[in-house]
Amino acid sequence: MSLQEDFHQIPIVRLIIPLIIGIIFQTQFSFDFKYSFHIILFFSSLYFILIKIKKLNSNYKARWLPGILIFIILFFVGIETVILQNKKNTSEKTENNGLVIATVIKQPQEKPKSIKLIVEVNSIKKNKQWENTNGKAIVYLEKDSLSKKIEMGNKIIFNSLLSEIKNSGNPDEFDYRKYMKYHLISRQTYIKSKNWKIISENEGNKILLYASKLREYLLSIYKENNITGKEFSVLSALTLGYKDKLDEQTKKSFSSSGAMHILAVSGLHVGIIYFILNFLLSFLNKKRITRILKMILVIIILWSYALLTGLSASVMRSTIMFMFIAIGNPMKRYTNIYNTIAASAFLLLCYNPYYIYDVGFQLSYLAVTGIVFFYNKIYSVFEFKNFIADKIWSLTSVSIAAQLSTFPISLYYFHQFPNYFLLTNLIVIPFATVLIYLAIFLFTLSSFNYLAVIIAKILSAMVKSLNYSVTFIENLPYSTTNNIYIDNYQAVIIYAIIILFTLFFISRKVRYLKFALTSIIIFLIINIYNISIINKQKKFIVYNIKNVSAYNFIKGNKNFFLTNICDDNYKEKIKYQVKNNWLKLGLKNERVININKKNSQTIENKIFLYKHKFINFMGKRFLILNNNYYKNTELKNKISIDYLILSNNVNFSIYDIISKFDIKQIIIDSSNSHWKTKNWKKDCTLYNIKCYSVSDLGAYQICL
Repeated sequence: MSLQEDFHQIPIVRLIIPLIIGIIFQTQFSFDFKYSFHIILFFSSLYFILIKIKKLNSNYKARWLPGILIFIILFFVGIETVILQNKKNTSEKTENNGLVIATVIKQPQEKPKSIKLIVEVNSIKKNKQWENTNGKAIVYLEKDSLSKKIEMGNKIIFNSLLSEIKNSGNPDEFDYRKYMKYHLISRQTYIKSKNWKIISENEGNKILLYASKLREYLLSIYKENNITGKEFSVLSALTLGYKDKLDEQTKKSFSSSGAMHILAVSGLHVGIIYFILNFLLSFLNKKRITRILKMILVIIILWSYALLTGLSASVMRSTIMFMFIAIGNPMKRYTNIYNTIAASAFLLLCYNPYYIYDVGFQLSYLAVTGIVFFYNKIYSVFEFKNFIADKIWSLTSVSIAAQLSTFPISLYYFHQFPNYFLLTNLIVIPFATVLIYLAIFLFTLSSFNYLAVIIAKILSAMVKSLNYSVTFIENLPYSTTNNIYIDNYQAVIIYAIIILFTLFFISRKVRYLKFALTSIIIFLIINIYNISIINKQKKFIVYNIKNVSAYNFIKGNKNFFLTNICDDNYKEKIKYQVKNNWLKLGLKNERVININKKNSQTIENKIFLYKHKFINFMGKRFLILNNNYYKNTELKNKISIDYLILSNNVNFSIYDIISKFDIKQIIIDSSNSHWKTKNWKKDCTLYNIKCYSVSDLGAYQICL
């Protein structure tokens, strides 16, 4: 069978392509399509008229017409799904403080100094009248004894400004605003203890509310049986999708070793539940009516588990796929697995088109598609007669297949590669499987104290062993290749190379090999070009990090980083703001200078001079004012400065500055207070001096 014939066997895969194109088109360009629904109706009517015309149907040359119409219909369906989804988040903008009524729609998350809530905004009081609204918001409550008791389903009233979520404006920083937009959240606020209260309970979706309470009950079973600390955090994430208690070090260990996927409830978890149900309900296989009853029970329980674990994109994908398998069983119908995968994606994207930008959604579908496509081809390379060796090779084949299909996008998002992923999966997947079975036994037998205690001890010991194994692999030499940067074009080219080589090995047609080698050459050319850009770059950047001074002086891959952070753990405090930019710019081994140290600190080399907060870099003169050193120093003549940086709420007025310095540009960094920044900006306008506030406008960056 040719590749073209194979493609005709998967019609739903062909249908999902125009849907995705329509979704991406509308999310990127946000066109105001008022008549997209009417366009869908028009072309759908035209399609049904065409297929009823027998002469046209029998004409081979006209066969492309229905296909074009379906493409147009689904393209506009993609556009319409985005428009409808956006209508769910049309909360009114308000510039003044006012009363807001909102419902807590997710389980509250405890932070070091606050309680984080995701709420559905129900109404806002304006001009002494309540106006109904919709849309989600993030609310941070000041942590106290009352805020710790708030629960999902509580309706609260508060007096606060719902401000628009904004990015810091740092180069290549994670786009938090867009991420929240894709989750239909556009507003946020912080509320002091006395400015809110609960007005009712058990509001919102009753099914989700029940699922949340059931999950809390199951989590309490772990706690009652002395599963605590790190064991509790990992087990609750692995079995119930509850990740709130996972600390950063645990996440890092699982990520670096390549085991993070077992903490995200997905196909492995849903598959285990499905096979348990299939086994327990096998007695219903005798008659058609009982097989239908079995199908209904399986579907209900699978969706109950999906609700219990939080309805993430990956668990919904798995649940829909196993639902299709369950539906096909009583009918004894063969379903093409690619059609099943595509159908589940089609349904999910119609439900929420923004899933297309969800990393979990992308990784989940790429992984399962890769396993389906590559597994048999890899597994057939070797044949083992020994049962254990065969199972090890089978699991290894699955790991390689999943990695082949996901590593380009993983490099793009996470910039690292777990070198021992094969070893990790050989350990963690059997562990995860047994842990899920044991957790089900514990939940089922929790009322039998003696048995529950024994199972809980085994569970705790196994999770401890799992954690030890993951940490051991993480600490092995060369366990992770870090700081890998590829852009979206390079990720696409890597996928093209993988696909073309695969097509070559399947079809043995030389043209695929030529295309693959050409793609490699293009990838290398892009790499060489990027390196040449890095070698020529000369940049100055002032980052926007709240209460922090952070400046970059960059030449080639040399990185002089000035900051007011005193401790050696500065990277942890600024990694979200600067890490991606440093990777993109190819910067390594940064030279860190603490601007809060004594003025006697001097650094001088061929390209960079730093002395008394004065900097000479690439022929430009910079000065940092963060204390009164220059205010108390008498100067015979004005000092000529290209860029003057105001920091740390320094006690310098603009008049004081222009009396001592001849300035081309003033930069107010993000360590200054709002009122101080406002006053400086006002005076700069008065004296006609160019002024840039990092807190207001985002990072300041120039090429020198």
